[in-house]
Amino acid sequence: MSSLLFTSFLSAALSQYTDDDLDLDFDIVDNKKEEVLQNMTKLEYQPQPHNFFVETIMISILFFYGVNFFIGKGSNEKIATRWMYLLKSIFQENFSHVGIAEKEGEGEMLKDGYHAFKYYATGRYNCAYLLADLELNRRQDLVNLLIGNLLWKEKDRISYEVPISSSTQNPIVFALVTNSLLKNIRTKYEDLKTLTHVVKAPVPNQFTVLTESQDVVEWLINPQIQALIENLAPTIEMIYITDQVIGKGQYSIHMKCDFIKPDTKKEAEDIPKQAQLVLLLTDLVHTLKLSTYAKAAADKERSAIEKEKMKEVQAQREEERLKKKLEQKKKEEEKLQGLSKEKLRKMEEKQYKQELKKKSMKFKTVKA
Repeated sequence: MSSLLFTSFLSAALSQYTDDDLDLDFDIVDNKKEEVLQNMTKLEYQPQPHNFFVETIMISILFFYGVNFFIGKGSNEKIATRWMYLLKSIFQENFSHVGIAEKEGEGEMLKDGYHAFKYYATGRYNCAYLLADLELNRRQDLVNLLIGNLLWKEKDRISYEVPISSSTQNPIVFALVTNSLLKNIRTKYEDLKTLTHVVKAPVPNQFTVLTESQDVVEWLINPQIQALIENLAPTIEMIYITDQVIGKGQYSIHMKCDFIKPDTKKEAEDIPKQAQLVLLLTDLVHTLKLSTYAKAAADKERSAIEKEKMKEVQAQREEERLKKKLEQKKKEEEKLQGLSKEKLRKMEEKQYKQELKKKSMKFKTVKA
């Protein structure tokens, strides 16, 4: 009944409107919707303007970096090749084998990066080998090159390492170093700090000589060495000789010589002279002679230092032992805290019996 009443009421209400009144304007709504969608699409796909200035700068930097890499790499290789050929004749005269290859001429120089090169020689009666190391400015790195030239002048460096045998077994610690590097060198090398002192030597004022006795200076800096040091003074940074090396063996003395690479005008003259100085010092160190007093004083000083080192080692071991003991005791205390009274009593009884057993064993041993 109620549904019939609702239907009749709805029919009466709708009869008041014509068909035109009921015809809603849906076309206007659809058109507006399409217009909004088109505008959104335009906004979404609108191309952004390119920043050509930034792109140009970035491409230019990459281009110059790449060009500088190949130019700098090639420049370093040319410098290294020239350095090797300047050393080759003097190395061949003094060593039976030159280069890193098994056969002569197959491979001579070791390239240890774009700026580091090594030249190796063996087969001499008084040394294990001679290793020449050329450390060049990183010319292939544009950033390093710019910063290095702006903040400080980067220098190419040459160093020599020689393990030397001793025919006399005389002790030696010696250094000739530029005054500007003196503090750093004494900090770096413990034996220079503990065994040596400044001594007078016939060398230019820009150098300081450190050694144990005047005997070493008189033996090493003979007139020939003195002349070479004076001639090469602008290129010498350090000459360091020591018998304080680990695992001495046959070659109980180690020598390290650091030089600044001479500029292009003087390199043909000075690079062979640097190698000559190293070889002459090798021969002199091999045959070093000290007075009885100087040798005894050097040996005494070394013995005292050795005793101090042993004391330090023993103290360190004792400290480690006590530390382990405390850690073990702490662990046992933590373990006991978690036990009940009954378990603690049983553990104490067990420890007491073990102590009695140890005492009885000692008594039996003494009685026997």
